[in-house]
Parts: sequence; C-alpha cells; structure tokens
Amino acid sequence: MPTGTPVKIRIANQIFRTPYGFDVRVKHKGKLYSAPAYAKDTPLHVMQQWQLDKKKDLALAPLEPAVGHAVAGTAGQTLAARLDTFFPQIAGRVSYKADRSHLRAWLLAKGADGVVIGAKTPAAITTADVNVVIAAWRTPPPAGTPGQPRAVRRITVTAYRRHGKAIDGYARTTPTTSGPLVVAIRTVRHRCRLLREFLVAEGVATTAIDAAKIPAVEKGHPVGVDLETIRTVAKALAKTDWTDTYGRYLVLNTTAQRPTQLMRAVPSDVKLEAKLWIVRSAKGAPAHTITLNTDMVKAWRVFIAANAWGVYDTSLHAKRLRACDWPAAVRPYNARHSVAQDALQSHDVNLDDVQGLLGHTTPQMTRSAYGPLALDRQRRVSAQIDGRLKGVFGPRLVKKAATAARS
Repeated sequence: MPTGTPVKIRIANQIFRTPYGFDVRVKHKGKLYSAPAYAKDTPLHVMQQWQLDKKKDLALAPLEPAVGHAVAGTAGQTLAARLDTFFPQIAGRVSYKADRSHLRAWLLAKGADGVVIGAKTPAAITTADVNVVIAAWRTPPPAGTPGQPRAVRRITVTAYRRHGKAIDGYARTTPTTSGPLVVAIRTVRHRCRLLREFLVAEGVATTAIDAAKIPAVEKGHPVGVDLETIRTVAKALAKTDWTDTYGRYLVLNTTAQRPTQLMRAVPSDVKLEAKLWIVRSAKGAPAHTITLNTDMVKAWRVFIAANAWGVYDTSLHAKRLRACDWPAAVRPYNARHSVAQDALQSHDVNLDDVQGLLGHTTPQMTRSAYGPLALDRQRRVSAQIDGRLKGVFGPRLVKKAATAARS
C-alpha cells in the first residue's frame, strides 16, 4: 500500500475508523446514508445510537412520488384498471404469476369504508384500508361462513406420471372464491410489498403502506425431512421423464445450498475433478466454496447430463416432487434443513462446520437456527450437569411418593 494512503478499519456494522475519526453509515433500501464526521474519541454506543435513530426515521418517512412519473390521463382510474397496465411491466419475472396473484388479492378485499379496494383509485387507498384488509386476511371467519374472497384465476395442471401411472392434465375453470383459513404472514408481506411497488410505479405516495401495521415474520424452526423420504422421492423421480428436476433435486439434497444459488451456477463454477463448487452469493451472503463428496459429485453428474442449468420454476419443481411423495406440508427448500439436521444429529458435525457448508454470514445465524439440533453438544452438557440433585431421588423417597399416589 502506498505511503500516506488513509486506512479505513471496520470496528462495527457500517462503522469504520479512519485517520481523521469515524465514518458512520446506515444502509436503507439499497441507499447509503452517512453521519456527520465523528471525532476519534467518540464512544461506540453514541454512533450506534445514531444508526438506530436514522433507521427509525428512514422507516417512518414515506417515499416521495417520482415527479412526472404518473401516466397522463390516468386520473380517476381504479386500481383494477391500473393493474391491467402494470402487469405487462413485470411479465418478464420468474415470479410473475405469483406476483400477479398477490396483487389481484387486493381487488376484492374491502377497505375501512366497506368499498372494495379494486374499485378505488390508487391515490384513494388509505392506511386504514390497508390495516382493515390485513386484519381480515389474518382473522379466520366464523364456522359455516365464507372466508375472504379471492381473485378468480384459471389453474392448468399438466399431465404427469406417478409410480408408472399416467395422470391426465386438466384445467380448473371454476376456482375457489373463498376459504376458511387465514392468510400466511409471508403472503401478507408479499402482497403489501407488491402494492407498494405498484404505487411507486404509478407515482402515488406510498404513505398508506408505509404507515400500515404489517405483521412481522414469525421466527420458525427449521423443519427437515427424514432420510428415507428423501431416498423414496429420488427413486420415484428417477423413473420419470423429469431429468432436469431429478438433477436439481439430487444437488440440493446433497449440498444443502439454496435454490437461488443453484440457479446462478454456471459450468465453470463446478470443478468435478477438483471436487469443488464455487457457490455464488445469495440473500446478501458472500460467495463461498464447498468441497464435494462422492454423493455430491454423482448428483452433479446427473445435473450436468440433464443440462439443468439456469433459472427454473420452483412451483413446478415442488409439484413434481409432491407427485413423487414429497410431504405436502414441507417446502422442497427444506432439503437444506434436512442436510444440516442429519449432519448435526447423526454425524456429530459441529455448528462451525455447518455454518461453512450453508454459507451463513455469521456463526450466530447458524446457532439461532440449528443450535437446538446439535445433539452432540446437548449430550455433553447433559452429562456434565448429571448428578446435581443427587440424593433427592433415593429409593426411600421414590417409594414414599409412589405410596402417596396410590392412596
């Protein structure tokens, strides 16, 4: 490094020490915001408090509509009419069908004044409307009454084979219009996110969404699938013509990587002779490299032979797996959890090594998700504290307690 070049050292998240003081930043929605220069003797907690206050201010501040972005001549048009012009703008997405469905869910939902959202203009949607709709989605209807109306959509199921038997394709022309179940929190959040994106595209203030009480995602426990089920599904897939799905399934169930990382993989990333896969970054985590064992190499050979590279439809992937007896209540994504679960419970792999395999950014992320599954550590802890109540469970006391229970 040339002499005299300023050195910047990271001491905390978005806080850097420089030769002149501290450089403090906050990242919000892809943008960086810098604090005024802090002196060299500024306590760390003061700078972190500024970050917290800045994040709070940014979260509460509504996004200003783009000047001149609204389409001329659209004043007075309803949400339903404007969505028809918005859908072509997002038609190129892999998640287009799901995104369109999330937006259509707003059309038949009733706002705070009893008027369906789809009949209002985008600018007329209020925070109260959004809160009422979210509450209705999250509240189960009374027994014997229809649930929240859903947008009408046509469902087409392609023909497939299951255990050697041909299942004909069909089209569902009369879809369900209501349901008794509450809408999942993640689905509610997706719907709100897409409505906000639509409002931004329309040049309408997003205050209605930004000030709404959107439910937070509940922290779940990673649910895996037992090894026998994974083998059963693999054998069933091998008998079908879905060679691309079979290859993807094998790679995901042996390497524990995310579907998005598999979609981003290119042939040069996989080095079978060296038994390495350079896994590209995903979900904000940096790229990492994993060593391929024999099972992983065989899985990749099937994947390469099927030419399964590139982006694929995860919904179709899930349907094919369930046609081969994958559990209906478990997402195929959970194959990642299954590998980690099996490594921790059956092979005594430590959490630090699991972190490297999964590509987690911090050890805390791995411990919070998979710490309860690390049975080897739990066994050691249990053995170390064994005997703390020695003498409490003597034969005389146990016999006395049993006699009292019988009487």
